[in-house]
Amino acid sequence: MDQKDISIDLGLRFKEIKIDDLNIGGIISGNHPEKRDEFLVLGAHYDHLGVDERSGFHYSGADDNASGVTALFEIGRLLKERREELKRNLILLFFGGEEWGLFGSRYFLEHPFISLSQIKAMFSLDSIGGSTNEKEVFFIGGSIYPSLAQKSRRFLQPLAIKEGRNIDQYAFAFGSDYYSFHQKGIPSLGYFSSDYKKLHTLRDNLEFIDFEKFRDVTKLIYLTIYEFLTGP
Repeated sequence: MDQKDISIDLGLRFKEIKIDDLNIGGIISGNHPEKRDEFLVLGAHYDHLGVDERSGFHYSGADDNASGVTALFEIGRLLKERREELKRNLILLFFGGEEWGLFGSRYFLEHPFISLSQIKAMFSLDSIGGSTNEKEVFFIGGSIYPSLAQKSRRFLQPLAIKEGRNIDQYAFAFGSDYYSFHQKGIPSLGYFSSDYKKLHTLRDNLEFIDFEKFRDVTKLIYLTIYEFLTGP
């Protein structure tokens, strides 16, 4: 058959999805006269996938990202109790719309309530409690911003946590809300400690959480943030 006689008909269907979402946040103010114009952002997205269209089951998102949201609340609570010791300001941000294209973090950066030049770094908490074979944490963006990852490395051994291998070539671009800040030139790092094969599935439930590891990874992040806010 001559190729010019071949014809192909294609049909495409599009599904429009409208998302109404919000960012939620707060500030813990620093006290140093020369450092209180500097800000650190600690963020976690609170959205997930909703309802499975085939089965009708709700995706619980226990690790992705109820773990990050829970850690953000706890770290904020602890730092508020020690706010007199803080030099710099901490912005706690709960982002919406992450699963659909980092919409929440992008919106914040397009409509900031402070100058972006005042944001010295951003740390993202996303899926930090899932059960895995090893007690390890991945510093996503660590090869791009090694000084940020180094702030956490000194706390790994006391907490008996192993650093996961460098996965930046696979996971950094558009991986989570830290990437929106990176695109604006703000040093950013993502904390990840999970089995990616279970994320975005119905297996991401409470039984998937390793609470001992989740506790220690949260401690790791807390110690890192405290040092960042109080250090020279």
